Amino acid sequence: MYKKISIILSFIIFLPVFAAAEPEVVISEFSGGSVKFNVGYYSDMYFGSRGDAARNGGTVSTLDFIQSFTSYNPACLAFQDKAVYSMSMIPFEFLNTNLVGGIIGEDFNEVAIDELSSAIEEGINDNDDLTIGSGVDIGLDAANAYAGQWAGIMGFEAMVPFANNQAAVGVAREEKTAFALDFILSGLSTLVNVSDPADPAMPEINLRATIDGVLKVEMRNVTTSLGLGRQISEYWGVGVVLEHFASSIDVDGQFLADAVGTFIGSELEFNTRPDNMLDQTADIGLYATAWGLRVGTAVHSEKDLVEFAADLSIQPELKYEGGMDILLHTIDFDNIYMDFWSGYTVTTPERPEDLEEDLDLIYEPIALMLPSYIRVGLAYKPDFMVMAINYIRYITGMRIKAAGQTATFNLCDEVRIGFNFKWFQIGGGVVFPKLTLVNEDGDVEIPYWGVAGVFSTGFIIPIGEEIMTEWQFLTFPGPILKAALTYMF
Repeated sequence: MYKKISIILSFIIFLPVFAAAEPEVVISEFSGGSVKFNVGYYSDMYFGSRGDAARNGGTVSTLDFIQSFTSYNPACLAFQDKAVYSMSMIPFEFLNTNLVGGIIGEDFNEVAIDELSSAIEEGINDNDDLTIGSGVDIGLDAANAYAGQWAGIMGFEAMVPFANNQAAVGVAREEKTAFALDFILSGLSTLVNVSDPADPAMPEINLRATIDGVLKVEMRNVTTSLGLGRQISEYWGVGVVLEHFASSIDVDGQFLADAVGTFIGSELEFNTRPDNMLDQTADIGLYATAWGLRVGTAVHSEKDLVEFAADLSIQPELKYEGGMDILLHTIDFDNIYMDFWSGYTVTTPERPEDLEEDLDLIYEPIALMLPSYIRVGLAYKPDFMVMAINYIRYITGMRIKAAGQTATFNLCDEVRIGFNFKWFQIGGGVVFPKLTLVNEDGDVEIPYWGVAGVFSTGFIIPIGEEIMTEWQFLTFPGPILKAALTYMF
C-alpha cells in the first residue's frame, strides 16, 4: 500500500516538475517533509454480510438457524418461515495499525517512512535525466500513518415469507467492499543544479522547489439484491437472486509546487503568470454497473435432518467508464538557459493524452471480473446444531485489468466445514488459489500456486425472543467484530 501511494506521488507529482532534459540535472539537497495519511477499508465478499455462515467459515446451509439470501444458496428463501429485517454494521474500529503494531511490535509510522522513502528514491532513479548528488539522502522526514477497518452501517436486508410460508421474497442493499485514502504531503523541498555538459564554462542554474499537496481516493462497491424462493414440495425448494452491482472510483489530487531559480546572481520565480505555473492536479471519476444472477436448489430429508443443496453464481465483469482530468506542469530544461537568459520562466502544461509511456496506461480501460462458481453442500441437523460441508468449484476467477496489466486470482477449488450451535458458530476451510500477473506485452510475470486457509467464528446475543444481535468476532481474512441487528418475527 505504502509503495503504491508513493509511486503515484513521485511519478505524477514530483517528477513532472523536473521533466526530461538535455542539460545535466542533479539533486543536491532534498528534504522529504512530512506525510499524513489515513486509510479506511472494508470487505465482506468472502464470508457474506451476515447470517450464521459469516461466523462458521462461510459454510452455508438452508438448515441454518439464521440465514442471509445475499450469500447463501438462494433456495434458503424457499424454507424461510419467519420475516427477517436486519442491519449489518461495524460498530467501532477494532482492527487497525495501532492494534496490529502493538501485537507485532512494529511502529507503522517508521514503516511508512521507510517504504515511502524507498519508493520515491526508486522513482527518481528510474528517471534517466535526474541524478542524485553525492551524499544526498532521499527520504521523508516524518510520517503519521493510520489504517483501519471502517466503522458504520454496511447494509440492510429483509426476507418476508408468503403463500403459507412456502415461498419468500428478499431484498437487500449492501456495501460489499470500500476503500478510502486521505493523503497530505507538506514541506517537501529540494535544490536542483542544472548545468550544460556541452559548455562547462556556462554558469549553473540553481532551482529551489517546494511541494505540498493533498490526495483523496475513494472506492465503493454496492450490491442491491432481489430474491425469490419457492417450495416445489414439502422438502424440495428452489430460489433465484438477481444482483445489481454499482462500483465507483474517485480520485481528487492537488499538489502545489513552487520554485525559484538563481542564475548569474539573478532570481526568477515561477507561479507568477498562467504560463509558468507548477501545480499538478488530478480529477478522476469512474463508474461501473453490471448485473449478476444466482440460482439454487435444496432438498431436505424428513424432519429436516439432512440437506443436499447446490447453487450456481454467475457474476459479471465491471467495465469502468467516466472522466479523467489530469493536468501536469513541467519545466522544459531543453530551453531553460534561453528562458533564464531572457529573464522569462515558462512551464509546459501537459495532459496524459499528450504524453507517452506510463501515463498513457492511465487511460486504458479499467475492468474487474467478479468470480463465478458452483457450490455443492451437505448438512446434518440434529436438534442442537447444524454441521455442514461445502465444496466450491470456481468457473472464473477474479480478474483486474488496469495500467496495461491483467491480474487474475483463480481460487480454483475450495472446501469449507462449519459447526453451528445456534448461539455460537465456528468453521473454516482450505482454498487452492492460483495468481497470475500478465503485463502489457502479454508476458506472465508472477505465477503462483498454493494453499490458503480461511476461518471465522462468532456468536449470537438475543434481546428478547425476536431481536438478535449477531457478532462476527474473528475472521481470516476479513473484518473483525462485525455485527448485525436482526429482527425475526
